Amino acid sequence: MTVEGEASYAHSHDMPVIQGNWTRGEQASFKWSTYIPLVEFVGKKFTVASAVPSTAVTAVAAKSQESIPSAKGPPLSSECSGSLATVASKGWLGGSPVPDLDPSTEDLGIRLIGDVNLTLPSCSGTLRGSDLVTLHGSDQQLGQGPFDAVFDLPNEAIDMDRIIQLLDGQKSGVECPGYETFTVACTLDWKATVTFVRTRQTTTEAAATEGVDESVFVPLPSQPPAPTPAPAPLIDEDLVVPLPSGKLDASGKQAKLSVTCSVACSGTASAYLPGHGASASAAKPLAKARFSGQPGRQTTVTLRFPARARAAVKRAGRVRVALHATALTGGEAISRNVTLRLPPPTR
Repeated sequence: MTVEGEASYAHSHDMPVIQGNWTRGEQASFKWSTYIPLVEFVGKKFTVASAVPSTAVTAVAAKSQESIPSAKGPPLSSECSGSLATVASKGWLGGSPVPDLDPSTEDLGIRLIGDVNLTLPSCSGTLRGSDLVTLHGSDQQLGQGPFDAVFDLPNEAIDMDRIIQLLDGQKSGVECPGYETFTVACTLDWKATVTFVRTRQTTTEAAATEGVDESVFVPLPSQPPAPTPAPAPLIDEDLVVPLPSGKLDASGKQAKLSVTCSVACSGTASAYLPGHGASASAAKPLAKARFSGQPGRQTTVTLRFPARARAAVKRAGRVRVALHATALTGGEAISRNVTLRLPPPTR
């Protein structure tokens, strides 16, 4: 099974700080292909997909603009561009996440692509020498991610030698990857073609005896997929060292997290109520902040809670902060979680 897709993404935020407003804009477009070597149907029912899919991203065009006010002079700013990409997680195919109530179809759920990290190595300005645009496609439960879709295959289609399924999706607002407290606008549009090509069909002895159609349908691409580009070197698990530490303000207005990367890095920190997390549920974060860090230098990440979130934090007495970080040179995204508690009341 092969997936050929293309996407366009735009995100901007405007966060008030002491000296003015911290603004950032990101725009990106890219194409991708996901290849699952083996998909099997017995009878008319999906049974298994290969556990070793591969995904390659091509035709990347990305840019960012950022400005951070400075108390000692003009704002720190940068304009970056690039055409490099790494994929931190792959696609997936399985049964539909919702019950299939129609016996004449087989419903499938698909994650067309996972996390995508777009590297912007060419920057001008005073803020940084390189940048990263990250689309988290696997933070949420299967079926609820920005690159997830559900489609049905009619029983008669499963008997065909080739099946082509056209899919598309649009995400905006809180459903858009990268959305945070101070997001001004965020949109993601994608379209994809899913192709199954049957190369083998058999009938088991038991099926022949019982008169049941138990054909095995194994869709493979009619031609070998294009070679997948060599992956970027994996980043050691100690990219973020040591485990992030932080402090939750007694008023519940903000949380501060200290992060140190072993190499130049960029990422996001998201705060959730206890028992919720970006990798475990589709819960909306209470607050979210971006950060970038220099090798070996401590970076302070500040999460500011609006009034409604502040009340929830004070009731819970603590928050869980999920940290995602990636080296600016690319590689696997590293995730860390830390729980911050309200300080005890003073007497």
